[in-house]
Amino acid sequence: MIGSLFKYFFIYLIAPILGIFGAFTYYQIKQLSSKKKEG
Repeated sequence: MIGSLFKYFFIYLIAPILGIFGAFTYYQIKQLSSKKKEG
């Protein structure tokens, strides 16, 4: 039971960090692709 509780705690702790990191990475890739189109 403690293992599953820790797993959910880990997911809730890491999910926002991954969300922010994913959004930032997506934005960076979008910037790069738009720069390639201009060039």
